[in-house]
Amino acid sequence: MIFANLQLARASTRQKEIAIRRALGASRGRLLRQLLTESVLLSLIGGTLGFLLALWGIRLLTALGPARIPHGTIIPVDLTVLAYALVLSLVTGILSGLAPALQSTPARPGESLKQGGRNSAASEGGLRLRKLLTVSEVALSLILLVGAGLLIRSFIGLLQVNPGFESKKILTARVDLPKYSYPEATRQTGFYTQVIERIRGLPGVTAIGITDELPPAMGSHNSSFSIEGRAPIDDSDQSLAVQNRLVSPEYFRTLGIPLIAGRPFSGADDGSAIPVALINESFAAVFSLTRTLSVNT
Repeated sequence: MIFANLQLARASTRQKEIAIRRALGASRGRLLRQLLTESVLLSLIGGTLGFLLALWGIRLLTALGPARIPHGTIIPVDLTVLAYALVLSLVTGILSGLAPALQSTPARPGESLKQGGRNSAASEGGLRLRKLLTVSEVALSLILLVGAGLLIRSFIGLLQVNPGFESKKILTARVDLPKYSYPEATRQTGFYTQVIERIRGLPGVTAIGITDELPPAMGSHNSSFSIEGRAPIDDSDQSLAVQNRLVSPEYFRTLGIPLIAGRPFSGADDGSAIPVALINESFAAVFSLTRTLSVNT
């Protein structure tokens, strides 16, 4: 609407020019085509610049963002997006330029030549259209302001939500071991053990933990399970699948996650014959468990 309003203001200043061209023999259809061509050209230039800005913006966000961006967060800018932007720019240019073109090419150009430039610019039809566009812009701006206020309020409320773990004074780093250098699990375990021992000796470090997925990311490690002493869980029921994390013994202490019942992991659990796991309150509530249990996975 802003583009249409600008086009209308620009056309109102050219009414006398258009009237002179009509008097010299130019047809109204030819002048309409000229004005629409100018409007579509400006709209296509704006759409192209917007496409380039979106392309550069996504690259900038990818470069400045975290090393691991969740799948589907970044929308690729491809030829489909370019075609959509060009078609939308074309339609916008036609719709935004049609009314100003009709206003600036009156059926009787002699009236525009007789009147002063100021009076011709303030024609009744042009004033009505400009008022309509102004009211529409104010209404849309008010809607955007209300939406932005609600978004800011929701964001502030989200910052005050307790995530269940310590999110401050925590330094994280992602380490990917090359498979050709660490093909065996024992070598990988040895590497992480050395990392833990070296970082623990640094000044200011109170605890260090290792996990394969930081919260609150959901991840893709879904697995079925069974609880000792109960009927087997139906593997076809996807709602009963759980997400598991591999963590080091000090992981919960590092993130400040409290242990309600049971015991934390220890170094002996790594080599135990029976795998053990800690469950959260949601798991315990769903399966009516009154305490933290070791669940065979």
